Amino acid sequence: MHIEIPPFSILALGPFSPELDTERPPVVTVNSLSLNDAVAAISPTLNIPVDKNLCPDGNIAITIKKMADFRPKNISKNTLFIKEILEAKAYVKNGGNPADLEIKYPRTAQLITIPAATRSGKSESKASAIDDIMSMVDTDANETSSPISCGSSSIGDQIDTIHDKLLQTVFADPNFRMMEGTWRGAELLTRQIPSGTEPTVNLTLVPLPKGDCIPVFDMLESELADTPPDLILVDKQIINTPRAMAELERIMTFAETMLAPAAVPIGPKFLEISNWKELKSVRFIPSLLEGAEYGRWKTLRTQSGAGWIVPCVSGIMTRPKHQSESTPLWSSSAWAIGALCGKSIATHGRPTRFSDRGSVRIEDLPLTEGPAPAPLEIMLDSERRTDFKQVGILPLVAAPGKDQAFVTTSITMDGGPLNFRMFLSQLTGFIIRLSETHSAEIVDIEIDLAKAISLFMQALGFSVPSDLKITAGENTNGSVPLEITFTPDSEILTGGQPFTFGFNW
Repeated sequence: MHIEIPPFSILALGPFSPELDTERPPVVTVNSLSLNDAVAAISPTLNIPVDKNLCPDGNIAITIKKMADFRPKNISKNTLFIKEILEAKAYVKNGGNPADLEIKYPRTAQLITIPAATRSGKSESKASAIDDIMSMVDTDANETSSPISCGSSSIGDQIDTIHDKLLQTVFADPNFRMMEGTWRGAELLTRQIPSGTEPTVNLTLVPLPKGDCIPVFDMLESELADTPPDLILVDKQIINTPRAMAELERIMTFAETMLAPAAVPIGPKFLEISNWKELKSVRFIPSLLEGAEYGRWKTLRTQSGAGWIVPCVSGIMTRPKHQSESTPLWSSSAWAIGALCGKSIATHGRPTRFSDRGSVRIEDLPLTEGPAPAPLEIMLDSERRTDFKQVGILPLVAAPGKDQAFVTTSITMDGGPLNFRMFLSQLTGFIIRLSETHSAEIVDIEIDLAKAISLFMQALGFSVPSDLKITAGENTNGSVPLEITFTPDSEILTGGQPFTFGFNW
């Protein structure tokens, strides 16, 4: 029997298109090398409100069709109004009469002061030209250049100011930053997976609506029942509100049904602070989460699905800060977890070594400016990291001044080992696909399936457990209940104890 490791499948949900508000958003699957295909398929558009002193319409529409469209120069190139004001500037710079702007570029003309028109004509005499120049010198004589040059410079400066302020408005818009942070997170993930990586990695992107996201998980639970993902990334911050806890519970049941771990970022408001700069005001996180107001969180941590949830913390810087920005752009920690898993696959052929800081790190990250440059939104000391781990939250780690990020542990919401859940997800996914594509080769189910699982483990780089055993029950209505027992490799589960799980073949 020939066994190939199937592509590693990552399902990612987030605000890829914030203005797309539907309970049945598009589901776009691409190879990790083809992220631009996903951008083109979703093609997000945002209407960004701007001051009418910058655009008479009071808003500008931004459409993104490839990752490069997020760059400031391409925002200017592809946004109709910004393109218009730059064309107006070029028109005057190339010798066009400023007075013509009111006809050729009326919206631009509303925003700027156009110098008094100069007389021109094909048959003007040299004397008339000199009279015109002297007239300008007498009435507006602060410059020694020609009238058109004076007007060009003045108009160019005004348009440059408007252009700069429009870009500042775009890159400060909360919806735009949220959208770009999500796409940059996906880009960070795909950068960890070079061409030739085996197994290949597929990325399925699903835009989340601004409002209730629970119907989206209802839809996906049905659509992905036969092709469950190996890893789920949810780019939506957990906060401590009834609605957020209801969403977390739905994500939990979805992940448990898919048998795939789901990384979900923790936001500062979860800890009753407005931003991460206030974290120092929280003395001891485990004590805080024991409070009555965290009752729902405590209950969810005890449920079976908690073993499939990976709360994680600290935004990660995925591109340098633009000149038009006042603060860095952060992508959520869920993307960093996905990126580390991708790096583990590229390095070791399996995701379970994502927490091996010696060989699996996200590298070449941009750094913040200032005396303590860092690639993470919050830099945690060992005591704070221990606090988070104690309550089932996985923190990102970075060394001051270093352009790398990593994790030092592997935990889920209930405190269990995440790498074991990842392995179990891959194993069950393999068995599901095997039952669909190689069932004819499985004659003696106990022997043949054990052989297939052994080959699968070897292909991942694990040794075959000597105690692997499959016990088949009676065939009922075409389904055979199986009991699969083995002692996992110490890389995925320490302690050397056998593990048993059931599967209906």
